[in-house]
Amino acid sequence: MVKKLMLIIGALTVQCIIVSTTMCEENNSSVNLEKPPIRSVTDSGFPTDEAGMAAYVNLGTLTGIQMNTVLKVFESLIESNSVYTLGIVHTDLNIHLYVGFSGWIIAYIPIDTPVGSVIYHYYSSSKLRFKNVFYEEIQAVYSALKKSYSSTYVKFFHFKYPEAKHLMSIYEKTGSSNSFYIELPGEYTFYEASYRLKQGDGILKVDDNEVAKTSTTAPIFGQLDFEHTLIPEVSHKITIENTAASGTLECNTIIIYDKNL
Repeated sequence: MVKKLMLIIGALTVQCIIVSTTMCEENNSSVNLEKPPIRSVTDSGFPTDEAGMAAYVNLGTLTGIQMNTVLKVFESLIESNSVYTLGIVHTDLNIHLYVGFSGWIIAYIPIDTPVGSVIYHYYSSSKLRFKNVFYEEIQAVYSALKKSYSSTYVKFFHFKYPEAKHLMSIYEKTGSSNSFYIELPGEYTFYEASYRLKQGDGILKVDDNEVAKTSTTAPIFGQLDFEHTLIPEVSHKITIENTAASGTLECNTIIIYDKNL
């Protein structure tokens, strides 16, 4: 099946995603990116040159007792000193957590890790749902400190692309083969396009060229470059093929961008 879908991008923000031929009803189907006060973050010892996509809050100054309480959310520690504690909170996804005495709580993936590994759509109980793994890691810190939590407290930023303002997800699934067309408007700057393939055997193609292949139920991730593969202002055919005898292949494409001035 081949579908022609319009990539809808608002003048200032993106508030929709393309999901087959229907709009996703999830409220959090897109993510706005907001730069934190970098000077304050840097002065607190956060490794800005190592971080990629991140989620952050500031809880205000933490005591030594509170910092010790937070230690239980880490799977392993990288460094702990008089300024901050840094470690891994999700080994499989390589999610790092920084907790500073200054109050900065920042969950992040390393600088070149595809964003599709932590932000994506999936089906559960016959409903399309939006997943942002960062929420869980930030919430774990609030729980450890016995503080009231709301996802509205959490803000997002990509340290590799400080000028990027928006992130959107395009989702497609198939039991056989599905294709759609996408064209990235020229009035936008695109920073990253990453993909996530999940569920069994399958292939992802762009303009009939294979860019990824999976033969495992575990998700695989990667990036599509804008110079040779997903060129702006060119209509591209995106195809996912389920090569297994049964089951469903799921594919997310995550795009990070901003509108040109």
